[in-house]
Order: sequence, then structure tokens, then C-alpha cells
Amino acid sequence: MKRTEIRRKTPLRATGWLKRSPYLPVHGSRPKRRKRSRAEFDRIYGSPERAAWVKGSPCIVPGCLASPCDNAHVINGGAGKKADAKYVAPICHPHHNECDNARNGGKQTFQKKYGVNLLECAARTEAAWQALCAASPSPAVTPTGEQPNG
Repeated sequence: MKRTEIRRKTPLRATGWLKRSPYLPVHGSRPKRRKRSRAEFDRIYGSPERAAWVKGSPCIVPGCLASPCDNAHVINGGAGKKADAKYVAPICHPHHNECDNARNGGKQTFQKKYGVNLLECAARTEAAWQALCAASPSPAVTPTGEQPNG
């Protein structure tokens, strides 16, 4: 017995809760990220001043003149968190994408390819920031970005 296809007079369409659901992504868009709290931003990047300073620093890849740089975390903080600010190194956007891309082999392959040690670069960046803060005559620049009392 041959069955005939059932045809609708009007096609189905998304209505009601399905149309307004925050869990369904809109075609071609990303879910909105929540804004980081000030305490979380300070833990991850140190301070807005430090983040701007790293952004203006040269890329750690030898011979790369690209600017501005990303605040690239060279390790993760575990459980889906970013690591603390002391593990940030300045890497330009194309190299940052290459470093984080698992298809290219990730951070280990990146370090071998360019001859850099990401943890050492992050330590040098942290030491340079601490030295800048210690030598700064302006009390507005502190290692944590907090305003000094008194």
C-alpha cells in the first residue's frame, strides 16, 4: 500500500517560548558574554593600566612588529577560569590565535616553532611591570591598580 504525503495548508513556524528562548542562538550571532566584575578583571589582568601597558608592548615573537598586542594568558586557571595576571604575555592577535589553536598543535608547538618560552615571557612581563610601578613617581600607578591611601 502506497502512502501519500500529508501536506499542511500553512507551514510550521517558531512561535511562543521557542521564538523568544534565550537558549537558542540567533543565526550568525554569539551568545552575549557577561561583563566581568572589577575584582575578577583585576585578578585576570592586574588593572586597566597594566592591561593597556601590555597591549602597547611589542609581541614576544622574534621579528614580529604587529601592534597592538593581546593580553595572552600562557596557562589556564583551571575549571574554565583564566589564570592570574602574572601569567599574561603580550602576543599580537594573529600569533595569539595560532598559539591557542589546538589544530596547529597548541602552545607546545608554538613555543618550538618560534623558540620562545611562554612562562618565561610572562615572568619577564610581570617583572617589567613591577619595575615600572616601583620606579614610577606617580602614585596613580601601582602594581594592583588600586589607588594608594593617604
